[in-house]
Amino acid sequence: MENPARDILKRNFVLKRRGQDLLLPCQTIIAATAPPFVSSAAYILCQTAFFDRVSGRLSLSAPTDHIPWDARAYAISTEENSAVILAAGVKNFEILYGERPWTPLPPSYEWKLSPDAGDWRPSPSTVPPADPASRQSTGPAQPVPLSITRAIAVPFDSLLFEQGKISFTWLVHIRLGAVTFEILYPSSRKEYDAIKGYFEKVLRSKTVECQISVEALGGEIQSKNAQFTSGDPFTAAVIEQVGDYILKATILNGDEEISVVTEKLKPLVDLDPSEQNFDWLLEKLSQFKKSKHYYNLRHLSSLHEAGAFRLRMTAKPISFLFVIKGRQDFYLVWETYESEEATYVWRLDSREGQPQRQELNDLIEKIKWLRNNNKNVYRKSPPANFKRIEHYYSQPDGGIEKWKGLLAQFVGLPHRPYQNQKENIS
Repeated sequence: MENPARDILKRNFVLKRRGQDLLLPCQTIIAATAPPFVSSAAYILCQTAFFDRVSGRLSLSAPTDHIPWDARAYAISTEENSAVILAAGVKNFEILYGERPWTPLPPSYEWKLSPDAGDWRPSPSTVPPADPASRQSTGPAQPVPLSITRAIAVPFDSLLFEQGKISFTWLVHIRLGAVTFEILYPSSRKEYDAIKGYFEKVLRSKTVECQISVEALGGEIQSKNAQFTSGDPFTAAVIEQVGDYILKATILNGDEEISVVTEKLKPLVDLDPSEQNFDWLLEKLSQFKKSKHYYNLRHLSSLHEAGAFRLRMTAKPISFLFVIKGRQDFYLVWETYESEEATYVWRLDSREGQPQRQELNDLIEKIKWLRNNNKNVYRKSPPANFKRIEHYYSQPDGGIEKWKGLLAQFVGLPHRPYQNQKENIS
């Protein structure tokens, strides 16, 4: 390192605000009270204007930069400047006011030392003049090369998944600003961007490790590269684990009273377009939790009128709401997934061949009320358009065929008759 007191004059610093104080980017805390004219932003950029090596006081130019710097910029500034600040013997600092602030200089400008003085400041002849014509008269500056290679930990939320590639933006150096890197990744799809927040849960990490490298000349990037250090962090197996996690978190362990199934499945559809039907959902759910009414739900799914009603579900316990078309009318059917409860069916009014939207909305609210331990109260005085169909689990087929017949009898659909006609819909 060259003379630290000289080197510090070539620096600009991202300061961190902590209450009324500003902190230098240094491993040792060096703080100063923020003047009222300084931005109230959490992080601001200043540049060295003067350094008194006797007292150790560093004077910084009043900030005129309006770029929204962040914690990452402060961390990089600390990494680059802390050793220089400590080696130069900085004990305190101030923010200047009243002198014209000047734009931070590129590293190509030289700084001159006054050997007879006890302080250090940039030579006025080296500061770029405000007038473009006079700036040209000083002659072209020699571009300074910059080479950076480092390992970084990129938060999953900072990744942008696109078709065949993954990109992210990273502040690699104060002078270069934010740099966007692209990693070719053939299995990447833009739909993965919607579920990237779940990688943290599945991989049990908030970040993915990357190796980045940048070559720059005179502040202009000549080349850049990035790659995952683990090689292949988003394998098909990981994507499948993410899908299972979403399924467990949003379906099995969800807490919504009633929600639209397609909305719940949307993240899973983004993972695999084939995962967009109710039968697939039942198959997947059965891998994690056995269903009492698997075949009942499959049958209702085959009858469901998707154009008249978007399939809905409840959580804790899981249940589903279908609309099916009978001989003359539509019916709303509420069936549970795992709990041993009867099937609830309501006949709906219809106009122009469609069920009435308001009646459907009213019944959805009624089901919310029933879920709050009100089923017994409702059964004591049910409305005329309501029927409750029991399940017969003791029969060899679990009662599915009998249940189908009772449902068909109520809604007016053809079905094989039962031998025992006395057992009917209750």
